[in-house]
Amino acid sequence: MMTDAKPTVRPLPYHVCVLVAVTGIWFFLCLPHVTNAGAGLQWGCLLLPLTVVMVASWFRCLVQLADAEKRDRRVVKLWCGCTALGLVIALFTFTPVGLTARVWLSSGSLQQLAGDLLPAGEETPTVDRIAGLFLVEKYETSNDGAVAFYTCESGMCNRAGVLYLPPGTTPPSSVRVEEHLYGPWYRFWWKW
Repeated sequence: MMTDAKPTVRPLPYHVCVLVAVTGIWFFLCLPHVTNAGAGLQWGCLLLPLTVVMVASWFRCLVQLADAEKRDRRVVKLWCGCTALGLVIALFTFTPVGLTARVWLSSGSLQQLAGDLLPAGEETPTVDRIAGLFLVEKYETSNDGAVAFYTCESGMCNRAGVLYLPPGTTPPSSVRVEEHLYGPWYRFWWKW
């Protein structure tokens, strides 16, 4: 007499569950931060404990994967997925790819906000207005049509953002152009 016995599925090890959960949380907290114009100290402090737990879990999974007898296909797939998310964040941290994509997706909203601007050469008070994928804290214009959108505080006293600088225009005097993103868009830092 044959019985239809279902194969038993072993539960995932605890360290794999921790790795997946912490990596997901870490990725979605990091993504808006590393695709912005500057790096804030408060975000780095918040993400440091999560990063330590994630890296420890990642290495624990790597040790398990090195043991052929304990290797599980599910663990391999989850470990590879978490590694890929970490590499995406590293790419966005050390290159302007993430910021460029975010500006490209938001350029219409930022240009619309630029069209509603105040007189040239002035700076707005804090406005905290959403434009595309950015929270614009304030913006300022130059006399010939360039617009600096302050999108984040960076460090203790510094601010950064994206600059709309069409050909033939000059940036506002209070900003230092840092990096060309694409077309008329640049990353800038506020000059003290």
